[in-house]
Amino acid sequence: PANHNVRCLVTELQLDDRTAERLGQTLGAKVAVLDSIGTTLTPGAALCVNLLEDLALEGLANALAVCLEHSP
Repeated sequence: PANHNVRCLVTELQLDDRTAERLGQTLGAKVAVLDSIGTTLTPGAALCVNLLEDLALEGLANALAVCLEHSP
């Protein structure tokens, strides 16, 4: 198979991750999960702002950390 140099796949928490996991195994890529709907956040008037902040400050950083961590 062609080498596409895919090192990381990012999927979203609300999606079934089986496809991403299978594709990751096939490509030899890591799979990170991003919570793009804020499942851990408190509903309310500030939810949208909190979601954007969470994605910017933690969500993307955590996903990138999974992608960049070295395999043994």
